[in-house]
Amino acid sequence: MYTNLRSSYNSYLYFKVLFFIIFIFPFTMHIYWHLFDILYANNIMYISFFLLIGIVIFNIYEKNTINHLPNSLKYVFIFYLFIQIINGVILSDIKDTLKYSSYIFIFYFLFTKYMHKKYYILFIKMVTIFVIVNIILYVLALFNNYYIGFNVNNLSLLTDNNSFILRQDWNYTLPFYLSVIPSNSFGSHQVGLLGLPRLFGMSTEPTLYNMIILPTIFISLYYKKYFSSLVLLIALLLSSSFGAIGILLISTIFLLFYRYKLLILIIIVISFIMMYYLNGFTYLNTISPRLAFYTQLFINIVDIKNIPLFATGLVNIDIPSALLNQILKYGIFIGISFISLFILLLNNSIKVNNKILFAFTITFILMANKTGEILSPIFLFYISFLYTEINNIKKAQEL
Repeated sequence: MYTNLRSSYNSYLYFKVLFFIIFIFPFTMHIYWHLFDILYANNIMYISFFLLIGIVIFNIYEKNTINHLPNSLKYVFIFYLFIQIINGVILSDIKDTLKYSSYIFIFYFLFTKYMHKKYYILFIKMVTIFVIVNIILYVLALFNNYYIGFNVNNLSLLTDNNSFILRQDWNYTLPFYLSVIPSNSFGSHQVGLLGLPRLFGMSTEPTLYNMIILPTIFISLYYKKYFSSLVLLIALLLSSSFGAIGILLISTIFLLFYRYKLLILIIIVISFIMMYYLNGFTYLNTISPRLAFYTQLFINIVDIKNIPLFATGLVNIDIPSALLNQILKYGIFIGISFISLFILLLNNSIKVNNKILFAFTITFILMANKTGEILSPIFLFYISFLYTEINNIKKAQEL
């Protein structure tokens, strides 16, 4: 009897691992690593059907749902969805409300079943394998033009609404559907560090690629997977993403000077306030126009007197700050909900007094703001990792 139960349990665990690899991993990647969109013809509804099956199976087999998450997180999400519903009514469009509601539902009823170290290590291994393949194909592309034969116009698995077809700023090729090579960045037009083309990896642009790479570096450090950390760091540098490298430097400062984290945060806040009142962003323009542009975007958050409480549908500005973009489009209350979430995550990471978790939290919050969509599946997956390890640390402290 015991042997049968043990065998049944092991089969269930194997099924969970397989489910993670086939469905959860590509679902968490799809917004940023666009090659995974090809798996379900650029239609997330295909994979959502299997995620729903997984939710039903796992919640029947495992009864301890959502025990690892604090009520404060639930309240922040309820507030966020409440504001989304109001904005949906105002704009007569509930598409975003349904999308983000489904993300949070999947987070609470599926991701909570994977709040264990072994799944995050599996995540690290899968990311590392794909990145190694990306780097190999990238290096090969530096010495020959084999990638030309994989131009998106010649590939059969791409749909008309695929990201690589819709974007017109790069001439994409997708070697073996395992890497993204912007063919117009090779040859005489060099755009990256050390005069090398930028590594796009699995994404339509390097910054989106690093939404996975950079936070996973810190997850790898946390689990002492130093080989993966090194591989991912090499990929980040080859991608030449100004935003990702800047965020890495900020997170590293917090990591090295963790004892003074609150002082560093205060200095950053005061610096932005001084920039605002002294018009300091004009001096940054002499260092880097792009840095000055980003700084000014964040500073503009301070000046919210002309921003409505809820959405008006009149603002549609494409800017590289997801938080500011959301505030301008959907009102101050959406901004309050996101800032409340950020404060909650940072506060909980501080309480356990672990510098890598704190640096990780800083990293994925800043990267989410940089990459366009804050409340994404990968962002929620990062939250599940954070609370998994917060709970583990608390349990260890109680022993």
